[in-house]
Amino acid sequence: MSLDQWLALAAICLLGAASPGPSLAVVLQATLGGSRRAGLATALGHGLGVMLYALITVCGLGLVITGIPALYTGIRLAGAIYLLWLSFNAWNAGRTDIDSPDAASGRSGFVRGATVALLNPKLAIFMLALFSQFVDPGAGGLRGAIMVITAGVIDALWYACMALAAGALAVRRNLSLHSMALNRSFAVLLAALSVWVIVTTLR
Repeated sequence: MSLDQWLALAAICLLGAASPGPSLAVVLQATLGGSRRAGLATALGHGLGVMLYALITVCGLGLVITGIPALYTGIRLAGAIYLLWLSFNAWNAGRTDIDSPDAASGRSGFVRGATVALLNPKLAIFMLALFSQFVDPGAGGLRGAIMVITAGVIDALWYACMALAAGALAVRRNLSLHSMALNRSFAVLLAALSVWVIVTTLR
């Protein structure tokens, strides 16, 4: 893969990561409702999920996901249910103390980020549309590996930057006073996104 091709791939991956959606909401909620560490872990988990979808697409399995309507619909509905579960947890989270041990834990954030990515089959469509422009069957596995790693790393870095910005100590100490309202705002947002996914999937 030439440098020009890689730069084009990286730019498209960055635009895809920067588009607002459930992933950004989950990363911000993990950061503001938990800790900067939790937000970074969520970003890393989401990047891993994107990397897995990229690998699936490079291997040709993305066509299976998008080519079987029942499978695609099932994954989308599972994702909507998961967003509702996150919404329920955020609503009941209450006030967060930024210095508490629970706020510093990142394991749940990592799992949450990876799950949100893997339960978003639109990533498969995005990867198919993106990678079809760069896949070269005769180029060997190195080209595919570069594409997979590029997609995952750029996604993780973007959301890590969002977590770092939202998790600045001065910002978090100020927002900690209003953490219950923030958690419930995120709960409403995640619930709305879940309803939107359900409606657009079943209509």
